[in-house]
Amino acid sequence: MTPELLRAGAVGIIPGAESFDRLVGVFNAMQANDEAEAETIYGEIESLLVFLEGPINYFVTHYRELILRRLGLTLPVQHQIPSPISPFGIKIIERVAKKIGPL
Repeated sequence: MTPELLRAGAVGIIPGAESFDRLVGVFNAMQANDEAEAETIYGEIESLLVFLEGPINYFVTHYRELILRRLGLTLPVQHQIPSPISPFGIKIIERVAKKIGPL
């Protein structure tokens, strides 16, 4: 939920697990009329949300990896990865997971 969508009259969204904590923070800040805080929180995840956009196979693979990292988990073996994550993609996921912290 972007601050702009809330300003436009949206009343909520169904956030993904990868960023629900931050999107709840955006919503709560906007409800408290703290638009600066909402913008700050959204700024933490905006590039992540753009990064995750793409074909469904790409989204599912990268989304799953980010959630696992935020939860502090790993999969012992990944079977039939629909869209392998490049070394560059792994670096992005690691950086974002570290930046926005654990769930």
